[in-house]
Amino acid sequence: MEVTVVKVVAIANAKGGVGKTTTAVNMAAGLAVLKKKTLFIDLDYQANGTFAFLNYVPQKTVANVLLDNIDIHEVIQKTGNEFLSILPSSLDLTSADTELSAQPGRDTALSVALRSLDTESWDYIIVDLPPNAGVMVLNGLTAADYVIIPVQTEFYAVKGVDIIIQLMELTKKRLNEKLCLLGALATMYDQRNNICKETVAYMHSFFGSAMFNTYIRTNIALAEAPAQNKNIFEYAPKSNGAEDYLAFCQEFLMREREMCQNG
Repeated sequence: MEVTVVKVVAIANAKGGVGKTTTAVNMAAGLAVLKKKTLFIDLDYQANGTFAFLNYVPQKTVANVLLDNIDIHEVIQKTGNEFLSILPSSLDLTSADTELSAQPGRDTALSVALRSLDTESWDYIIVDLPPNAGVMVLNGLTAADYVIIPVQTEFYAVKGVDIIIQLMELTKKRLNEKLCLLGALATMYDQRNNICKETVAYMHSFFGSAMFNTYIRTNIALAEAPAQNKNIFEYAPKSNGAEDYLAFCQEFLMREREMCQNG
């Protein structure tokens, strides 16, 4: 009998404001639109992903799973899409980061929690990491198969990528040998802007074949959707933002399938 393997994808960048949570939220939503059974895990204490899917913060969150050993199934919440569920976050995760750092096995708490999941219930797990290099980021990287790095198409955002690359290398060496970079995604791209074009050219030279061919264009609907506590497919399904993130999800599925075939 074929064993179901759930792939865990961490969306990471140590720099804030680069479209990380926007990418995590809309990637999870886009995979659900494509009828892939998806679990979104919000490891960012700002909980923006949680609000995008639930419009509220539940009483139990991922902090309870990591600190109090509450069964992960008790905390997972359904969303409006039958293919998408969420393990929510809250501001409590700020203190949880500090508390977890003093505990044994602090970097593997999420990995341990995920072992109890029914693998047949999910195709992909998308993890939104906070914009830093703290304990929650290490937990996400330790649990992940793949990392996707969203990079805003402006010069200083590219420079900030070095931190997450170094952390990935350290995690792979010490905690998670299967971890690999699946790709870098250009966000907030405006083809009329020379800086954007120059930044994308630099990204191609830096990441090589790891660059996704899809670019996420600057789109007002992507900025408006979070204010309505919605993902782009709910808020503006015919917008450029929805078109770009759906194309990105399709490219992701193709790339992930190729990586599996190549071992």
